[in-house]
Amino acid sequence: MNRLAELRAIVAYLQTELRSLHTAAEDRSFTDDETARFNEGVFVRDAAIAEGIELEARVAQVAASIDAGDVERITPAGPQIIVRNDPFDTSDLRMNAPASEVRARALTAIESVDHLDDNSRERATFLLERKDNGRGALARHILATGTDLYRSGFQKIVGGADYSVTPDEARAIDEARAASLTNGAGGFAVPFTLDPTIIDTGAGSANAFRQVARVEPIVTDNWNGVSSAGVTAGYAAEAAEVGDDAPTLVQPTVPVHRADAFVPFSFEIGGDWVSIESDLRAMIQVGKDDLESEKFVTGTGSGQPTGIQTALDGTASELAPATAEVFAYNDIYAVDAALPAKYRQSGRTSWMATHDSWVQIRKLAAALGSAQGEWHNTGGGLPPTFQGYNALEASGLDTISGINAAATADHFVLLLGDFQNYVIAERVGMSVELVPHLFATANNRPSGQRGFLAWWRNGADSVNDAAFRVLSIPTAA
Repeated sequence: MNRLAELRAIVAYLQTELRSLHTAAEDRSFTDDETARFNEGVFVRDAAIAEGIELEARVAQVAASIDAGDVERITPAGPQIIVRNDPFDTSDLRMNAPASEVRARALTAIESVDHLDDNSRERATFLLERKDNGRGALARHILATGTDLYRSGFQKIVGGADYSVTPDEARAIDEARAASLTNGAGGFAVPFTLDPTIIDTGAGSANAFRQVARVEPIVTDNWNGVSSAGVTAGYAAEAAEVGDDAPTLVQPTVPVHRADAFVPFSFEIGGDWVSIESDLRAMIQVGKDDLESEKFVTGTGSGQPTGIQTALDGTASELAPATAEVFAYNDIYAVDAALPAKYRQSGRTSWMATHDSWVQIRKLAAALGSAQGEWHNTGGGLPPTFQGYNALEASGLDTISGINAAATADHFVLLLGDFQNYVIAERVGMSVELVPHLFATANNRPSGQRGFLAWWRNGADSVNDAAFRVLSIPTAA
């Protein structure tokens, strides 16, 4: 092996080791030993890069046609060290490059994007380091859909200006289709910097479930977890045989289902819509929030998520009011008391009810006087609290004012639980397809409109019903 090849191998090895130190540390600070190892690794890596560039400069001729945006000196003697300014340029990556190499390039690419906020950057980095599969599928997806050429071509196509796509943009689109997680023939993967399945939207979402539930991004068709009731400890006499306290493990599965949003727009809007890229993400997120706010409560589980209300209906977690067909303030205390202590004391426990129900509860509290102080408006971007737990709004639940004793119906009005036991499985990768012409229904002629169809896949379900209690007030005519 010549010296250049040795230096390139050293740099690749040290990059992997430095990344492993970050992964092992997770969110904590480095220990003194880890800090020393990291600093030494950076010093040796930088020295190897400097030596390689100096050596290459002495033995190689610089190609006159090389792109000024790259620093690439090639030696005919063998492998070369390449330092690129554009981390999205994958021309030097082999098709069978190991996943670790592709993933390292994608991590560099994420850091290089100027318009990502810190939360989004951390989210994308987390997905790469923890959720990517062994083939580096997510890393390839990010590299393919994050280039400026892909983004500009995507914007032209969804705006109906596909005629203006340049040859370079067309090649970027073809590369993205080959690498995309969305596997949609004819569709276009949303650039990863706009994709709400990659960029974290939970904190700014109107969907309360995404703020408190356990969101599991996946690159497969199902999420498979492991749950257990825990280990039962016990005392034993001196020198007595210990008991078998092994927990019973079960594997809950959450399948993903296709959801979509269709947005029509006129030819004129398509031609004038300069902010289509940013508007697209906002519209998709609003549509997702509206759909999920309903389905994460009442979804049937057949072709759609299993809603928490559906999961708890008919189980021991469903509670009846003290007085049939009537909601009373004391029913709230009963729900609180019924939730096992380990879920009440987890620090993640939240109430959920509709806005109407919260209004009715606050009216009852005000009438009682002494109970009024249980509601606190915390402000500062934080949700209000009720009886010490976050008080969130879930529009899919039933309303207290809607209870009608003259009709036969169930009314699920109040939910309390540790929502880390409600899993939202989100398949990473969203696709948008352009419908170039919409047709009027009267005469089946073009209506002067186009449309884009955004689709994604996710699912949800309770993986531990014992972590929740729901107040159901059934009525019978």
